[in-house]
Amino acid sequence: MNLLIVDDEPIIRIGLRTLVEWERHGFHLVGEASDGQEALDMISSMKIDILVTDIRMPKMDGLELIRKARSVTDELGVLVLSCLDDFSYVKEAMKLGAEDYILKPTMEPDELIEILNSLKAKLEKERETKQRISQWQQQLEQSRQYQLAARIRHYLESEAADPVLEQDLFADTKGLYSILIQWPPAIKFSIAEWEFADCAATVRWQDNSLLLLYPSEPGQSAHTLHRQRFGKAEQLAGQIEKELGPGGEQLVICIGPPMFKLADLARNMSLHSRQLQYRYYSPSAERIVWDDCADLPQDAALPYEQRNDLLRAIASSNADGIYYNAERIGRALAEARPNIAKLHGFMFELMGLAAGYAKDQGYSNMDDYEQRYVSLEAIQSCPHIRALNEWLAEAMRELWNRRWGGVSQTALANPFIRKAIQFMKDNYNRNIGTVDIADHVKLSRSYLSDLYSRETGESLIETLTKIRIEEAKKKLRSGEMKIYEVAESVGFSDPKSFAKTFKRFVGCSPKEFDLQNK
Repeated sequence: MNLLIVDDEPIIRIGLRTLVEWERHGFHLVGEASDGQEALDMISSMKIDILVTDIRMPKMDGLELIRKARSVTDELGVLVLSCLDDFSYVKEAMKLGAEDYILKPTMEPDELIEILNSLKAKLEKERETKQRISQWQQQLEQSRQYQLAARIRHYLESEAADPVLEQDLFADTKGLYSILIQWPPAIKFSIAEWEFADCAATVRWQDNSLLLLYPSEPGQSAHTLHRQRFGKAEQLAGQIEKELGPGGEQLVICIGPPMFKLADLARNMSLHSRQLQYRYYSPSAERIVWDDCADLPQDAALPYEQRNDLLRAIASSNADGIYYNAERIGRALAEARPNIAKLHGFMFELMGLAAGYAKDQGYSNMDDYEQRYVSLEAIQSCPHIRALNEWLAEAMRELWNRRWGGVSQTALANPFIRKAIQFMKDNYNRNIGTVDIADHVKLSRSYLSDLYSRETGESLIETLTKIRIEEAKKKLRSGEMKIYEVAESVGFSDPKSFAKTFKRFVGCSPKEFDLQNK
């Protein structure tokens, strides 16, 4: 415990400092003061647990020091140093909260330590009790808040009358206003566990949204109410963005109008849903959405025709068709403005079908592609339609880059190259070479090698190795085979050669890749 000694006599301070081995007895002597004012300044700026003070001092005596120190901290133990003729002062000090006193002329180290240990034990017990009471109060308050949030959630889901909830929320004709916060689902942030000052209720609405209810006194002017609500929204935006970091710019905050009865709460939640929908398709995509917003069509058609055209383009390896139809889908969605949940479902289904068609056409490394793009979370993380369309264009470019063996559409038009690739994909697990491939396509080895290199920009062996490494990655992810078994199953007779080649293509060893994917 931190100890402060106060006495106007230097010899007393020196004696107390050297009289006891403070650290050995669990005390830390943090300072000394020659009068009450100096001591009070130290108590105001430092953590002091026990004050050992003289009574009669210049500038500010011990009694005034105790009185003022109590106003600074209520967790302070006080031991008074007194002379034989100070008894009336000692009684006054005890009334002010001093725990004990010790006579300076007869002071002994053992007596001093005994008194201080007793004082320390009393302080520790008081602090433990205070902490326990504080924890109980917090638990009780959290329980009340949790129960209130659960009742609000139940009402919003059922809209069944709840007079008790209405009384709890709108007693004494006080009003509320609502703020809905939504953040990207990809950001795993426990924002709902924050403590929001002045908030009447905090309701976790969805995995990535939070409903806050704030008091709103009736009779306020429109200007005052606007300033109050918008100021609160801006404060929340700055506070949360600081915690979210790079993802903060995707935060959306919806502000609702004042509410004076329970039915208004359901009305505000319906408004927040429309606000999110409106903001998603709005060109400006403002972070804070105000009360009013235009109604959007509820039964907007989804672009299934354009989706089918896109899938046909993937099936026929038509790059221009893929990009063109992806753009058509984006335009159609922006114009129709369908319900966001239906839009997300449509896009998730589209990406799954696109990946399936690409697999059928032999596009490479599709497992990695599916993890990245056939993802509802990735789709939901696009904060507005413009970002979603940019993401779709990127996904289609990446899909085309993974076309069969990395070979261009022009090269695939050559039947000999297509036949060579198919043979490599069917026989990658065997010990085949360029002679075997040439025999299969009925061309000389030198002519096929030159043709393949000229058309694709890489050698037959490079393509064969890529196919083998991609298959090896699939087998390693499954975790069903040992590394040397994987090497043998994809056509490598030497595990060391496999490991070296794998690292050259993937950037890490097979063992490291295996550990990363467990």
